Amino acid sequence: MKLLNWLFGRTKNPRQKPIPSTDWAALHFTQPQQAIAARVADIICEQLGVTIGQLTPDTRFIENLGADSLDFVEMLMAFEEEFQIKLPDADSEKPMCVGDLIEYFERRLQHDAPSVNDHDSGEL
Repeated sequence: MKLLNWLFGRTKNPRQKPIPSTDWAALHFTQPQQAIAARVADIICEQLGVTIGQLTPDTRFIENLGADSLDFVEMLMAFEEEFQIKLPDADSEKPMCVGDLIEYFERRLQHDAPSVNDHDSGEL
């Protein structure tokens, strides 16, 4: 599969060693965003068969990475599983770039996290 992706231009040389996603995240994002950015980058690379070197915060999924609608839906399902959140249909239909998606997950994870007051009252 990797060879086919490489032959059709979706990835670079399959023998080229990619930089770790944590290093990529450190180059493009602030410290609080880096952990989420690395996880998002790993999923994008795995789902779309691209290398970390093809990603920047401005990279668009369809226009720059050649994702079709099925690729995009499968990628969103992988994000839901990874972050254990449900993406509303309205959110998943917005065209996004990599940086927008990382900011979205950062906001969602902060919003969905229980506060200290919620924990004390017995709510999660």
